[in-house]
Amino acid sequence: MDITTPALLFPAISLLFVAYTNRLHSLSVLIRAMTTKGSDESKTKHADEQLNILEKRVIYIRRMQVFGVMSFIFNLMTIILVYLKYYILANYIFGFGLLMLSGSLFFALLETIISTKALDIHLKNYKSWVLSPILSAIKHTISNMIEFATCEVIWLGESTVGMRQTTSPPIIFLPRSP
Repeated sequence: MDITTPALLFPAISLLFVAYTNRLHSLSVLIRAMTTKGSDESKTKHADEQLNILEKRVIYIRRMQVFGVMSFIFNLMTIILVYLKYYILANYIFGFGLLMLSGSLFFALLETIISTKALDIHLKNYKSWVLSPILSAIKHTISNMIEFATCEVIWLGESTVGMRQTTSPPIIFLPRSP
């Protein structure tokens, strides 16, 4: 192995740290917003469940960062060992570094899976908050339409009993608003 192989991982690991730091920052902002007294987020019925998931995500991000740092250190040690011409030891250290990087990516995968669960909870809460008034408005409209149709049938039935059909259209009465 030459020195360029482990050197190629430095930019990749650095970009991972930027992504991990952004995730942690986003979570910290969200957690602070949810735990602030009087915030709208803390009053939702799924807030405790979301906070538990956010706590797990923070733990996973911490593990992602620890494994990433260990990978970075092993990568640096590999470059030093190759420079000092300890090639066999450098290969083992590089292998450990790749295992640490794999562990970091594994925890990134777990954190991503958990974050989608948190989004599902948020969407359920949103749907119940938004769709409830819409569904009740739809039910109210359908109820009014049925009431109107029933009144129309009764009115037409009473008005045509014993009379011959007229050419003028019937008068339509609109239902009263609630």
